[in-house]
Amino acid sequence: GVQMTYAELEREATATARRLAARGARRGATVAVMLPAGLEYVVLLHALTKLGAVAVPLDPAAPSVETDRMLEAVAPRLVVRSMADLPEAPKGAQPPMGDAFETESVQCLIHTSGTAGKPSAVELTYGNHLWSAIGAGVRIGVAPTARWLCCMPLHHIGGLSIVLRSALYRIPIVLSPFDPAGVA
Repeated sequence: GVQMTYAELEREATATARRLAARGARRGATVAVMLPAGLEYVVLLHALTKLGAVAVPLDPAAPSVETDRMLEAVAPRLVVRSMADLPEAPKGAQPPMGDAFETESVQCLIHTSGTAGKPSAVELTYGNHLWSAIGAGVRIGVAPTARWLCCMPLHHIGGLSIVLRSALYRIPIVLSPFDPAGVA
């Protein structure tokens, strides 16, 4: 029931990047994201990208013993479980931000399912996401009137990639919990 334009996303992501920087987030620092899927998650993800920080999306509903093990393995500089965790940025704070990063730079750490043992963190670069978006555009097409349904968890590569490639193409997304009848 909430809508946001890309211009509004830009403003919110910039403001959130300043708040993240006040908590020590910066280029290359890992930041665990444990928010429920929604607009705040999308804003936070784009704010981390502005700083060049490495997002570590984790399932906020996972048992704490599981997330504790993942957090210990990646040792994030910051864990965001709620936007209330982030203080207001100091007046005049201008952390280094940008929208252009080397394709080889790590954008996020996604955990595997752990079917062959414990979940492992896999590095995905800006280039991985860029080429995935290009591949999706070639494979399924991108029309100016398109909208992408995102009913996958945002801590999963499927949901995360929809959020990232939609911004690259400036295509609206619809975030919705998975409902078989609604998706059909």
